[in-house]
Amino acid sequence: MSPTEPSRPQSPIFKPASPDIVVLCLWPHATTSQIGFYTTGYTDLYPSAQVLALRSSWLPDFSNRDEILDRLTATSSEKFPTNEKDSPFSTPTVLLHLFGQPGAQNATSLLRAYRTRTQQPMNVRAIISDSEPSFSLSLPTTLPQSLTFIHHMLLALLTLLSTLLNVFEPHTNSATRIRDDLADPLLVPEGVRRGFVFAERNLMFSWDDRAVRSESVEDDEDGEAVERRDYSVKRDCVDVRGRLTGDQERYWLGVEGVWEGGSG
Repeated sequence: MSPTEPSRPQSPIFKPASPDIVVLCLWPHATTSQIGFYTTGYTDLYPSAQVLALRSSWLPDFSNRDEILDRLTATSSEKFPTNEKDSPFSTPTVLLHLFGQPGAQNATSLLRAYRTRTQQPMNVRAIISDSEPSFSLSLPTTLPQSLTFIHHMLLALLTLLSTLLNVFEPHTNSATRIRDDLADPLLVPEGVRRGFVFAERNLMFSWDDRAVRSESVEDDEDGEAVERRDYSVKRDCVDVRGRLTGDQERYWLGVEGVWEGGSG
């Protein structure tokens, strides 16, 4: 640029506001310390956000879900006067982080309950579909080494029982219903930004066009070809004790990227 040429003003970079509420839709047997790592990560990323944990268990736990519903509606009352609550966009902004199918299923239950209570969809701006940690990640850090085998056997037995129960409700039908619910405009607003963790290839996050590579992959459920833009970030950024390791910065950049794409 010539010294005599007037400098052109730079366009300000718009950065969306932080989510008001982050809901962690957890996997079964998530330990307090593991939950703490995700809670701390979101708190560091969005200091003003409330981080709520929707726990997953083999038996229905409506009390935990109702506590989160109460927090969502209480925040709405605190933030917006009654005469401004005419649309879902005048309610707290929400980021849903789903861990595996159990987390996704609990999320749809929460969305339906919110719809029933408020007669409008939850103001979800972004949904992150994360992989469910393996048995080793779910292993309590305080468990004596001598009981590790028993712990794994019990988890395997519970998994087998869940599989047998799915004889009456096939897994694919359940997965399809969950996916449809997460795209239902009666439950979530249109234009929700979505980020995915591709556990089958140990890669995570698709959130914009700055892809390492792009390819068409056949979806396992309905054969539909979908385009996946992947980042070479390992899912094993969480080690066997549930601690975030060297890839944690990329992980949280991915979270931030999903949210910034999802806000509008």
